Amino acid sequence: MPSFRRIRTRKGAIRWQSRWRVPGANGRLQDRSQNFASRKEAAMHAAQMREIERRGVGDPHRHDLASYLRGWLAHHRERGDLAPTTLQGYQRNVALAVQHCGHVLLEKVTARALDALYGKLLTHGSQPQGAPPRPLSRQSVLHVHRLLHTALRQACKWRLIPHNPAADATPPSVSHKQARAFTTEEITRLLAAAEGDAETYCMLALLLTTGLRRSELLGITLDALDLEAATLTVQHTVTETRTGVVVREITKTKASRRTLAVPATVVTLLRAQKTRVLEQALA
Repeated sequence: MPSFRRIRTRKGAIRWQSRWRVPGANGRLQDRSQNFASRKEAAMHAAQMREIERRGVGDPHRHDLASYLRGWLAHHRERGDLAPTTLQGYQRNVALAVQHCGHVLLEKVTARALDALYGKLLTHGSQPQGAPPRPLSRQSVLHVHRLLHTALRQACKWRLIPHNPAADATPPSVSHKQARAFTTEEITRLLAAAEGDAETYCMLALLLTTGLRRSELLGITLDALDLEAATLTVQHTVTETRTGVVVREITKTKASRRTLAVPATVVTLLRAQKTRVLEQALA
């Protein structure tokens, strides 16, 4: 059972030591300890460890942050539950995190250490081989924080750590930018530029009137169109990755799977596009 005691260090200083046990790789309990400057701190830590020991939380393999994050990525890669672009973003953010604190043991990652990481990324950022460090934007550092929060939350579920340190960390704030809609003049210029290509004109009109994502537009199939009812159902997405084009039978989120009303003028364009597609298929 976790406990605490008064000890004297090699240099003669008085410290208070919290002692507890965690499951080892061989299934046996292993002793752990941590020193504190005050009795109160050691007592509080021992109480926390008592609850952790009761729940059986611990990392028997003593992963460092880098090895844990790579294993977590491999887990999602094998499951195939992430969009290719999401997985690429996770890989990029993992690389940014581990270059500064990947050596830290998973169980010793603290909110303070993560805050220090965010500060380094804001000033030094990524460090391409042979190139000087480049500071990251606040938005990019926020993405790293969100990645760590998600990954460390899973570590809690796997009972490797008792608490998610990213939940207590303070990522940089990012000012909200109001999205700007196209003006009438801009829409007119866009459509005029596409007039020479019927297919491009149809795609552009569909984007402007429905607000589809690019991946959703590329994923539209004939069975997603109900031209009589003037509706379009978003069912698939198409994205391009480093390894090629990926068609997914799933949308970005549950809310993304939706049915949209299509204006009559765009329905006419879609009828013509359907005719072109069928003629190409017959040819």
